[in-house]
Amino acid sequence: MVSDAGLTGKNRQIVDRVIDIGKNQFRILEQGEGPAVLFAHGFPDTADTWRSQMHALAEEGYRAVALDMRGFGASFSPSEVEQYTSPYIVGDLVGVLDALEIPSCTLVGHDWGADHAQKAMLMRPDRFKALVSVSIPYAPRGETSLNDSLRDRGLGDRYCALAFDNPDTSKQFLPAGKTIASVLYWLSASPPPEQRWDPIDPAKHMLRPAPVAAPDWADPNYVRRTIAAFEHSGFETGLNYYRAVPHTFELMSA
Repeated sequence: MVSDAGLTGKNRQIVDRVIDIGKNQFRILEQGEGPAVLFAHGFPDTADTWRSQMHALAEEGYRAVALDMRGFGASFSPSEVEQYTSPYIVGDLVGVLDALEIPSCTLVGHDWGADHAQKAMLMRPDRFKALVSVSIPYAPRGETSLNDSLRDRGLGDRYCALAFDNPDTSKQFLPAGKTIASVLYWLSASPPPEQRWDPIDPAKHMLRPAPVAAPDWADPNYVRRTIAAFEHSGFETGLNYYRAVPHTFELMSA
């Protein structure tokens, strides 16, 4: 749970608002003053996943900013898969800095947020000065896309993300009240190791019914906010991050 002890004035409260990035609107959270740190989340999540980290940074004299990434929560959510490639996502991150008049910042990304944060470091070193990449190690672009590489290794029918190309996949994530609990439980260290999610074992998929409403480590307010966000937005546009992988591969050759 987050405490306000030790914070005063502007640093105390997280500001939750919508900003304009060009002609599109994005939801951001902001807390603290000082050098800026921008947080980028993954699937299935929202800016709310970073509240504890934002509080800790504000307490240490930083300006913490998190956004609902394109396709999630209350942010701009186009339906076209091509609009979820790295040039667009990096453009969103730069747009947040422009809207808030932040010259440069440190990036913190998890999952898809980490993948696109890595590309932001490559594409815009003038705006992004340091990177914390959570769960996704950096790998330079090779000669074969990730999806083709997985198929070449015989994992085309087993690797979970390749199944997300199916247009009916988003229905499997409904209702959000159950699937968010499943994702939080099975993808964490809560289950015994032999039962945890395995991306190449269909029997250990992330949407198995969870034995608990939410893991005991998860802030109930965060769980509630996340469920409400996906009840509003659905999962379809968030899955476009997976579907855009081959498009990003082609665009990032430089």
